[in-house]
Amino acid sequence: MYDIKYKPEYIKRLAKLEIKIQIRSKKVTDKLKQAKKRRHLKKGNPYFVENLGQYRILYKLYEDEKIIELLFIGTHKEYEKYYKQLF
Repeated sequence: MYDIKYKPEYIKRLAKLEIKIQIRSKKVTDKLKQAKKRRHLKKGNPYFVENLGQYRILYKLYEDEKIIELLFIGTHKEYEKYYKQLF
C-alpha cells in the first residue's frame, strides 16, 4: 500500500472545485493506494494520470519509498498545459 502526499498547488486547485468533484477525487486517490495497473503519462517517466470525468489527476510515483505524490488536478485543457511544462 502506498502513502499519499499532496503538493500545495494540488490542494489549492482542489479547494476551488465543486464539492462533488472533491468527494470523487478522494475516492480515486483512495483507489490509487492499492492500484496495480497505472496509466503512464509517457512511457519511462514516473508520471501517471488518472481520469475523473472531465478532470485529470496527475501524480508521480516513487516506487522505492511507496509514495504517490499528487501534483495536479484540473480539466483536460488545464492538464495539457500543465504536463507540457514538465517536458
